[in-house]
Amino acid sequence: MNDTWEHIDELILKFAGNNLNGEEEEALLHWIQQNNTNRLYFKEQLIIIRNIKLPDVPFNAHRSLAALKSKKSKVTGSFPLIKRMAVAASVIVTIGLCWLWFRNQNESSQNTVFVADNNKPLVFVLNDKSEITLSKNSVLIAPKEFDRNIRRVTLKGKAFFNIEENESQPFEIVANDFLILVLGTGFEVDVDTVRNVICVSVDDGRVSLRHTPTGFSRILETNRQICLSLNGKILHETSLTNENYLSWKTGVLVFDNTPMSEVARELAKLYDKPVIFRQQQIGAYLINTKIVNQGFAQINTIFEVTLHISMVDVGDKIIIMETDSINQ
Repeated sequence: MNDTWEHIDELILKFAGNNLNGEEEEALLHWIQQNNTNRLYFKEQLIIIRNIKLPDVPFNAHRSLAALKSKKSKVTGSFPLIKRMAVAASVIVTIGLCWLWFRNQNESSQNTVFVADNNKPLVFVLNDKSEITLSKNSVLIAPKEFDRNIRRVTLKGKAFFNIEENESQPFEIVANDFLILVLGTGFEVDVDTVRNVICVSVDDGRVSLRHTPTGFSRILETNRQICLSLNGKILHETSLTNENYLSWKTGVLVFDNTPMSEVARELAKLYDKPVIFRQQQIGAYLINTKIVNQGFAQINTIFEVTLHISMVDVGDKIIIMETDSINQ
């Protein structure tokens, strides 16, 4: 158990220094998404790291280790194991990484880390008055004060950006190996490390996308979307025709004579779990409805009244079935 927590501490330190590789990032995000305890611990450790005063040159591993242990021993909360455990010698290397990161940071550009939990999106405004809506289980890192020449943030997960325009201080998003330069105002960036895909969808304005390792670049206009693998290969580029693509942000789902097979795909995104049919013919049923910030029970009532079908959440998936078959 100690080894597991030491590994998580190492990943958090590397995350703070933006030194995670793709596999490590996926492992850390998976761990964060497991439960609220993990998410609270992640936030707590970032606060600790930001307040550690590590020495300048030369680096002294013993002094840095003592400083980290001293800081961690003062933490309060629901993590007695972490508070009690001694940091293993193998973590000294990671503390070195942390020290290097702090050494290279400008005091005027310390980071703020925004973390959305698994319950609802997080909406906040940056110091340049740009509004960000962060999707569930996503992270955005922004400096407390932007550089004079560039406004740069780092995204892990999905977010919608409504950017305050400033030609003399461009807004740039770092997402894995991609750089997204804002040329307009409203757009979504979705980085899915599980599926190994990044999608950029422009609601209003223009966005420049560049994959650093390959040099691939594209400028997207209003109502355009592009999806690429994280190694820079284009998967598809198309016009935005699905008005529900921002339902995670707006809470609104609109179905106009829509097959239940398509409705199921939208519900799977909404609830972050597979949606399956007990009777396959349900997928061909058509529905006309508008769902506005309604919960599971309310949506289920709509289905029962209009199509005589019901949703049942069994934990790892949602099953949609004919109402008459629920007790069979």
